[in-house]
Amino acid sequence: MQETILFISHYAGRTGAPLMLLNLLKWLKENTRISFEILLLADGPLRQEFAALALVHVLPGAAPAPGGRAARLARRLGLAEDESGAREKLLSRLRESGIGLIYANTVVTGRALEALAPLGCPVITHIHELDYWIEQSGEENLQQVRRHTARYIAASRAVKQNLVDRYEIPPGKIDVVHSFIPARGVAANPAGIRQRLGIPEEAFVVLGSGHETWRKGKDLFVLLAAQTQKVLTDRQAHFLWVGGWQKDEDRRNILHDVRHLSLEGKVHFTGEVSNPLDYFAAGDVFAMVSREDPFPLVCLEAAALGKPVLCFADSGGMPEFVEYDAGFVVPYLDLDDMTKKLVSLADDPARSRYLGKQAAEKVRKLYDVAPGAERISRIIEDRL
Repeated sequence: MQETILFISHYAGRTGAPLMLLNLLKWLKENTRISFEILLLADGPLRQEFAALALVHVLPGAAPAPGGRAARLARRLGLAEDESGAREKLLSRLRESGIGLIYANTVVTGRALEALAPLGCPVITHIHELDYWIEQSGEENLQQVRRHTARYIAASRAVKQNLVDRYEIPPGKIDVVHSFIPARGVAANPAGIRQRLGIPEEAFVVLGSGHETWRKGKDLFVLLAAQTQKVLTDRQAHFLWVGGWQKDEDRRNILHDVRHLSLEGKVHFTGEVSNPLDYFAAGDVFAMVSREDPFPLVCLEAAALGKPVLCFADSGGMPEFVEYDAGFVVPYLDLDDMTKKLVSLADDPARSRYLGKQAAEKVRKLYDVAPGAERISRIIEDRL
């Protein structure tokens, strides 16, 4: 009997790790004979897409906020309200499925791995995080992950180095597979976006994206806009942030700075949108101002649309993509240098188009789903 893999997603939201897992599973279903089922620790808008690929389970009580989305989903699936009883039912179902390997997609799955330990399966943990979320997940979670994981996949070389240096994971247990997107299928329609936001067609538009505020650097994005406005005086510059707000307090604080820096009408926040690529296509360059980001998919998406990418050194894995030919890597939090690079691109559209073309070709060649998913499938086969 062929062994089945259980893929764990910490939730079913439209963020990097769940989206990458979804694309991986689509590729596995279309290109391999690997049998798999899916365990969600919390509900979200991607649940139906996961369910279209395989049987979906939920682990009661494993969500970060007990009694929240995961608990409601568990009730809808008919699991017992008693947590221990519900887990026993789930373990029984998984044993019947012949689960032979667990693939935990993110570092925040320690509690789930602990609960699934009675299955006696080897575990591959795909780490998409650096210190911020590893520390946020807590020491107990980290110890649970380390206790049960036989093999790690790191989303970038920076992620692997962090696991080795900060958490003493043996380097021989870690494979680097850079995050990927369906690059050859990227398409967008920017028609009407600028007009709807009040951005002139001739304006130079700097893009940013993300849900979180501090880690993703929304405050830095506003300061970058202020500095660029002072320097780029001969043409209009607009700054467009695609994504929602983590907290209402963050929104108030950021908009306070926008008002007091006289940037109203120059800095735009879309909120949560279902078509982020259309907004990316309406921009000229992507400024990743994250203080920490393992290997953000939004940069790959913007690059696939021909946008040069700017990022900070020592902030994660994106310098591994940008290198010398897809944009610029500037010193950590050096907004002066990033401003200079933006102005240089605004003043030299041909150079900007060249870097954007190089970025798009690099995504298609190296960061499409197929090569990354094929590499992961080989790692999986080695453990089965």
